[in-house]
Amino acid sequence: MQKFFLITIILVFIGVMAFSCNEDESTENIEQINIQILTGESERVWKMTSFTIDGVDSIQDCDKDNTWVFNADNTLTITLNKLCTEEEDKGKSSDSEKYAWKLTNDGRILDIRLPGDGELKPSCLSLRGGTIEQINDTSFKIGVTLAVVDNGVTSSDNYQWTYTKQ
Repeated sequence: MQKFFLITIILVFIGVMAFSCNEDESTENIEQINIQILTGESERVWKMTSFTIDGVDSIQDCDKDNTWVFNADNTLTITLNKLCTEEEDKGKSSDSEKYAWKLTNDGRILDIRLPGDGELKPSCLSLRGGTIEQINDTSFKIGVTLAVVDNGVTSSDNYQWTYTKQ
């Protein structure tokens, strides 16, 4: 009877360990797959195709031609092409800025920050905790819910960005 009990405990322990390992592997795979989609082999170019606030289309023409290049070394180059009007675009060169990016929460959260001193530092273009709501080889969608305080009243707004591979 004691042998049966001991064998049962060992089998249960092995089963729990096997399940835990499989869960870790699938989580690691999600992160690696999302990194591969964002960067390709070394870099991948994306353009914003949609930006909504609480479901209302809020993308400006100026944003539609900006390129976002995700690199495998966790750098991000955003080129602001600023094609708002023909007059504004004449003779202007593109402005580019480098950022750092990383995936957290098992590859399901995207953080974008200005790089500095080996850590991600906040900037005006920071995206902290953007949930990857949808991702595939041709597009990805990020969502964030932000609390907004206006005249002492707190409400929350849902922001969504959709990017398409170029």
